[in-house]
Amino acid sequence: MGNCSGWFRKESGMSEQVHLSSTPQDRILEDWVVVLEATTEPDGEKLEFGAVQHLLSRLGDWNATGLYNPDRYAVQLHVPALAPYEAVRCAVAYHRREARAAGLGRCTVARVEVMTLGEFACGVRAPTAEESATAQPASRAGLVSEELYLITRALLRLTGPGQVGELLVGFVTAAGGSVRFGDFFPIPGMIAIDLSVAPGERLYAVAETVSVAGMIFEQSLPSLVDDARLAQRNQYPAST
Repeated sequence: MGNCSGWFRKESGMSEQVHLSSTPQDRILEDWVVVLEATTEPDGEKLEFGAVQHLLSRLGDWNATGLYNPDRYAVQLHVPALAPYEAVRCAVAYHRREARAAGLGRCTVARVEVMTLGEFACGVRAPTAEESATAQPASRAGLVSEELYLITRALLRLTGPGQVGELLVGFVTAAGGSVRFGDFFPIPGMIAIDLSVAPGERLYAVAETVSVAGMIFEQSLPSLVDDARLAQRNQYPAST
């Protein structure tokens, strides 16, 4: 894991350091969870799934996980630091640098939250009835048949192994859900379905259980993922 008191990374033969402060011997680093949410500009283009995936891989030293939507993304980092403000400064600095490298430099950080590991665990809760009722418009259910038809046809005409994951992500976001990168731990009131089609992938479709997206996922996504994995194995066996 990275350390806020001076951590180096090799970039094209050069060392780059984001230095915040030295660690006095009589003080102890604590583990902090920092969540950063970034959005596109008001007139910006749709976020590329691959770019967000690349960002998460570049932030791997911080046990990074993330959520993807076409107009925004969030990353969650575990940062050792002396105090919460140092954890935030460290996370923002590294996110800014790696976002630029991943082609996401024009995105704007809209929210930053920091908490201890204990506070993070206590903060996990099920959505309220009011939140669930307003989470997704019911009209999304009408997208299912058309999206399933288009994706099924596309699976027969793949142009590359990476296209399978992009098709699944497109279905998830069209249904109103999000895609989570990294390990997923069960959360009350949330449904998660494994989207991984290649070794080493950790992708999950997530949505509130009591929502239109959750209903769509339960009814349609498992069989769609099975079809996608079969298409991947048949057309690109070396990638499975």
